[in-house]
This record gives sequence, C-alpha cells and structure tokens, in this order.
Amino acid sequence: MLHILASRPQRHTSLAMLEVWMAARGDERLARAVRAPLAAVPQMLFGQPPDAPPHPEWLALRCFLHGATQHSFAPDYDTHALADAVRWLLRHLPKPDGQDAVLARVRAAMRG
Repeated sequence: MLHILASRPQRHTSLAMLEVWMAARGDERLARAVRAPLAAVPQMLFGQPPDAPPHPEWLALRCFLHGATQHSFAPDYDTHALADAVRWLLRHLPKPDGQDAVLARVRAAMRG
C-alpha cells in the first residue's frame, strides 16, 4: 500500500472510504449497509482476523494512511511532497519477505 501511495499519491481510494465512513456516522441506514465491508478492510489489506487486536505495525500503518488521506484536504497538500514522505518512510522500514514478488504483481495489475 505504501509503494502504491508513493507511486500514485493522487489516487485516493482511501479518501472515498473515509468519506463513506464519516457519512455513516450520521446515517444509521448507511452505517448498516457499509458495516460489513468496512469491517473487512483490515483483513483484506493486512490479513488481520476481524476479532484479533491489531499488531502495532498494522495500527501504525493504518494511522499513517488515514493521516495521509486527511492531509489531502490541507491547503499545502502536494502530491509530490506526499510521495517523497512515503518514500522516506519506506527507506526506514525493514523490507518484508516476499515484497518484490507482491510489488511485481501490483505493477502488472496496474498496467493491465
């Protein structure tokens, strides 16, 4: 997710999710309709079982992604600055096993 954010910071699927989530706070019918899909996001993105407490790394990543999404509303928002910040973060994180294969699949899917 961070690599995608670094390469395509202007695409905000997370922004749309945040807007639906916020709208659901004041609309019970919408909240019922989106509860299950929104609850499934951590499992789909991070492999986190729905009843498990989040690992610190997952929670930190989610907080960063939410912050990056909210920053897109700031008057000084700049897609290039966001991409640079994400690349800085990636340089400081350990590279997970299998990352190259996952990134190759993501790049192929984005081209196709």
